[in-house]
Amino acid sequence: MNPPALEYGEPDVAVQPAPMFRRIAAFMIDLCLINLLGLLLIMAAFGGMAVALRQSGQPLPSRGLVLSLAEYGASGWPLLLIGYFGYFTGRGGQTPGKIALRIVVITTHQTAVGPLQAWWRAAVVCATLPVFAVYLLAALTPQKRALHDYLAGTRVIRQPEPLRPPIEVGTVAPAVFPLPTGPST
Repeated sequence: MNPPALEYGEPDVAVQPAPMFRRIAAFMIDLCLINLLGLLLIMAAFGGMAVALRQSGQPLPSRGLVLSLAEYGASGWPLLLIGYFGYFTGRGGQTPGKIALRIVVITTHQTAVGPLQAWWRAAVVCATLPVFAVYLLAALTPQKRALHDYLAGTRVIRQPEPLRPPIEVGTVAPAVFPLPTGPST
C-alpha cells in the first residue's frame, strides 16, 4: 500500500516542528495504550490456557509457573512496541497519541512516511528507548528531531492547518450558513 500523497510544504500550509512536551505527552499516551494492549493479550493467553486445562481435566499451573509465563510474554513487549508504532505511523504518520495532540510524522522532504520507513523508525525508537538521553536531541536541535528521526529521515511537526487569508477591517466574514435574503416562495 502506498502512503497517502500529502505534501506539507505547500505555500498555504504552515509547517512547524512539534514542541518537545507534545511529543513526550503523545509518547506517554501511546505507552499506556501499548501496555493496555499487552496486558489484554497476556490475559487472553492465560484465560485460554486455563480454559484448555480445565476442559482437559488438568490442574491449573502453579503461581511460579504463571509468573514465569508472564515474564516470557512480557519479553514480546518490544515487538508490540515496534508493531504499534510501525503500523500507525505507516498508515498516516500518526499514532493515537499523536492524533490526540495534533502532531504528525513526515519525511524530511515533507511528504507522508511510507510503511517501510515507519517500521524502520519504530525499530530505532525501540532500540534507543533505554538510552532516553538520545531523545534530548529533539529539544536541542532547530527542527526538533530526535536520533530516530535523523536515522529514519523523518521529522515530527504540528498538524498543519491551512492558512486563512486575513479579513480586512470593515468587511464581514462569510457566514457558515447562508442567511435568508427574503421571503421564500
